[in-house]
Order: sequence, then structure tokens, then C-alpha cells
Amino acid sequence: MLRDVAGDVPADQVASGKGFDQRGFTPVWATLSFGPNLKLPKYQDLNVRIAMSLAIDRNAIASDVFKSTKDAATGLIPAGVRGYVPGACANCTFNQNRARLLLAAKFRSHPRPSISIDYLGEPTSKSVAQAIAKDLNEVGFHASLRAHTADAYTNLLNKGGQDFAELGWIQNVPSPDGFLAQQLLTGSPNNRIGFQYGRFDSDIAAARARKVETARLTAYANAEKRAFALMPIIPIVFYRNRLAVSSRVNGFTLDGAGIFDASAIWLS
Repeated sequence: MLRDVAGDVPADQVASGKGFDQRGFTPVWATLSFGPNLKLPKYQDLNVRIAMSLAIDRNAIASDVFKSTKDAATGLIPAGVRGYVPGACANCTFNQNRARLLLAAKFRSHPRPSISIDYLGEPTSKSVAQAIAKDLNEVGFHASLRAHTADAYTNLLNKGGQDFAELGWIQNVPSPDGFLAQQLLTGSPNNRIGFQYGRFDSDIAAARARKVETARLTAYANAEKRAFALMPIIPIVFYRNRLAVSSRVNGFTLDGAGIFDASAIWLS
């Protein structure tokens, strides 16, 4: 069995289109985002946050940095999670011209904001941060990088000393609650950006109170939509599994936690 289902497929082979069985390339319940520290005055203007999001070429990051092993994020709730809405974030579409126009309207006679991109100091995170810095600089921001060790990064976030910080969320159940409430609810220990919005909090409370799943998921979708009207966090990519699966494997289904039911599998 180990020779029939194995991972991970090397990123360069995924990018070259080797034709691996896509049953092993299902969505992971995880999103990589970057968050502005909303306690800083420069990020309190909505148009600045929208311009930052519009400036970032997520498709290029997914293909060039992650070698097509990730997908451009279109919201906070990733594909494969119940309540996922395609295109939930209208301002997550790459649009440099609109970003420049927003900045020009805001900073006609003032210097553009300087942005320090805080990230974990390992090669992939550095490459993502470099790509984001390049995109932000191209529309008129002044972006630079600040790398941190894991312990230093945790301390930085705990003290609220970050600027524009690498964030992420992964969970082992396909519920939208973690992606929304954990990261954005007022008072949540995982709300690293300082977002506080009573109507969003009420949306989450309403979603949690719904007994019928369709109504609950609709309420979560409304909460995600309300959050993105204020653009407090900037999603970058959704994750994917990349297991190699032999063509003789039948009944193989991989979930977003990377788990499959071996009892349902048979070999032809």
C-alpha cells in the first residue's frame, strides 16, 4: 500500500505538470494570510488596506513561490470547508491600477506608508514576503522585510509589536468557525490584528446559535462578507494535499486534514 499512496509529490514535479492523480491533490483546511496591525494609525484607513490587498498577485505567489502546490486565496474559508464561498473576498483580485488610484486619492501630497513585513525566517516564508514586498512597492508603498525566529515571532505577536504579519490558520474539522471567529472575533487569543467589530461578533453568535446547518452556513457566509467589507486581514493562498496515488488504487478519498479511510480502498 505504501508504494501506491505516498507523499509529498515534489513541488517542482507538480509545477511541471507530470500528471499525478488529482485524487491526492485535494484542498487542505488551511489558509495563509497576512494581517495589518490595526492598532497602528497607518492601517486604520480602509482604502489603504484595500490597496494592499489589490496589489498582491496571489496567482503568481501560488505558481512561482509554491510551484503550483497552493491555490490563490479568494477568502478566509478555504475550499473543502463547509461554508466555502468562491470569491468571498471581492478585493482579493489582483488589480494594480485600482490600488494605485486608491493610494493616489489618499496620499496626493503626503508620503506613502512604509510597511514592515514580519515573517518567520525560513526560506518559503521569506520568498512569500519578498513577493508581497515587490507587489506593494510597485503600487507605491514602501515595503521592507523583518525576519524572526519562531520564538521571537511568537513574542512579537503576543506583545502586539508586529506591523504587517504572516498569519495562518489550519484545523482538522471542516467548519468555518475557526477561520472566522478564531482570527477575527473580539477578544479571541488568535485575533492578532486587533480587529473589533460588534456587528461581526453578532454574526458569529447568530451562526453558532443556528440549529440547521444550511442556516448556520449562511450566517457564517454573512459574517465573512461583513468582515471583508472592512478588509481587516489579507488572505494569500489556500493549501492543498499533494499525495502521489497509483492508478490501481480505488475508493481513495482524502479529506482536508490529510486523512483517508483505508478500509474503503481496494486495488485493481
